[in-house]
Amino acid sequence: MVARTKNKLNKNKVNAVAAISNIVGILLILFVIACLLPVFVPKLMGREVFTVVSGSMEPEVPVGSLVIIKKADPLKIQAGDIIAFRKNGTVVTHRVVENQSETRQFITKGDANEMEDLEPVSYTGLVGLMTHHFGGVGNLMAFFSTLGGKLFLLGLIVFGVLLQILAGKLRN
Repeated sequence: MVARTKNKLNKNKVNAVAAISNIVGILLILFVIACLLPVFVPKLMGREVFTVVSGSMEPEVPVGSLVIIKKADPLKIQAGDIIAFRKNGTVVTHRVVENQSETRQFITKGDANEMEDLEPVSYTGLVGLMTHHFGGVGNLMAFFSTLGGKLFLLGLIVFGVLLQILAGKLRN
């Protein structure tokens, strides 16, 4: 009777460890998926994603924000819209002050800047119109795009899968 009680107690402990391993493994895998969603979902919808690295658009779009950009017809862009454009090999996100359709260019300005940008933005430099921004998420995405960030996510997935395997073996 004592041996049977001890076996049942041990089996309960093993089942508890299996359940905890299963839950933690699932949570780790879901965490990795959730971390990647802000980049992949917009891209699946034909959007581009960028991280804001300067304070020129604060407080509206803080440094470290993730901005979602959709392609737009330059003629439909209006004063007050926030656009992304290519300038000297980088992507800049600024507000449109004026759309000069006759010269096919925009006059832009960062919200935090006192003056308009020195050079107008040609329609050909337009990446698109900002549709959404998420404060702080850009820094996280920037980290995940580094080798260390990718290894971190890979490690979490491997650990989550190993916990799932452990849970299955413990149940058997």
